[in-house]
Amino acid sequence: MCNEIKEFNGIKYREDNNEITITGYLGMDENLNIPSEIDGKKVIGIEDKTAAWSSALKSIIIPNTVTKIEGSVLMNCKDLVSIKVDENNKNYADKDGVLFSKDEKALIKYPRKKKGFSYVIPNTVTSIESSAFYNSRLRKITIPSGVVSIGDYAFDRSKLEQITIPDTVMNIGENALKNCESLFNIKVDENNKNYAGKGGVLFSKGEKVLIKYPKGKMEKGYVIPDTVTRIEDWAFYDSNLMLIENSDKVTEI
Repeated sequence: MCNEIKEFNGIKYREDNNEITITGYLGMDENLNIPSEIDGKKVIGIEDKTAAWSSALKSIIIPNTVTKIEGSVLMNCKDLVSIKVDENNKNYADKDGVLFSKDEKALIKYPRKKKGFSYVIPNTVTSIESSAFYNSRLRKITIPSGVVSIGDYAFDRSKLEQITIPDTVMNIGENALKNCESLFNIKVDENNKNYAGKGGVLFSKGEKVLIKYPKGKMEKGYVIPDTVTRIEDWAFYDSNLMLIENSDKVTEI
């Protein structure tokens, strides 16, 4: 076993038990076709635990040999337009340049510079993975009923203006809506059993936990509802508020 980071044509990789995991790409080509083998060893994984991805990269092709993609993959590829996957890959697939699990139940990565400012998530999707829409330029994302989980930092730094959480969502990860400067309205389907929306603000069902006050709301003052007993981490991060009125029922911040 060897954890040394090596390089092949700008591709950063690590070798473990004669198998290759891609850790980044620092070449200057706009289009990267990841090889299925390097030095006779099969490429089986891609991980993104560092910032070692070229800003010049616009498209990437993932071979059929890759069986695991870990971390907030490709989140630092600021000009990425398209992700393609070999059709014979048994674990992953692409649809219109977006990376999914093979069954299209997990949306893994939406390229940051993909053309267009709105996107309708396919009805097959049940989970939006961590950092899936990180720093995307999308202003509107339609989440279908059927999505159960939204990962950590899923929409972090995106250009989202409004979002509607469907009735099926059971879990919203940490900081899923952090740093969304244009977000002014969070709606939640009234039949959702875990979450609620009130005045564009995201709460737990029953409004005991205030989860997220949208960064793009322009009001200067806000009165926290009397139902709230806890305010989540980063709930009011970088908001435009100058005055927050707190009730004596809040016991945890």
